[in-house]
Order: sequence, then structure tokens, then C-alpha cells
Amino acid sequence: MMKNKSTLAKLLAEEDVFVIHKQMETAYFDSKKRELGLPIWKDEEMTGDIYDLMVCHEIGHALWTPLDMLEKAAVRKINHS
Repeated sequence: MMKNKSTLAKLLAEEDVFVIHKQMETAYFDSKKRELGLPIWKDEEMTGDIYDLMVCHEIGHALWTPLDMLEKAAVRKINHS
């Protein structure tokens, strides 16, 4: 399943983003490294729909979040959590 989700993410992003699967609480997208991190959860917690939701949400950042957004937020002292 992970390989299929990685391929889906790359197709949606329209670029060869680096996809990493690891034990973590949630998904992320690193705009500078062009890295999509997807969590590995227990099967009963990670349905296909939840996985697709995370992939699509983070790919939205890949497509539309400006690279300097976090830097601008830090200058304005906006909490990014």
C-alpha cells in the first residue's frame, strides 16, 4: 500500500517529491526539501480513506504553500502549531 500511496502523491504533486513513511503522529510536507512524511500507524487506526486524506492535504501544501511562508510567520510571531 505504501508504494501505491507514494506514487499517488507524486502524481498529484506533479513532481518527484521524496516520500518517507515512518513512525510519527501525523503527516507533514517540508517545502524546502520537497519531502512528504506519512505516518505508519496500526492498521485499525489507518484506513485507506484517512491515508488518502493526509496525502491530499499535504500535497496541497506542495502545490500552493509558498516556500517563505514559515519565515514570514516567524517574523510576525505567528505560532505554526
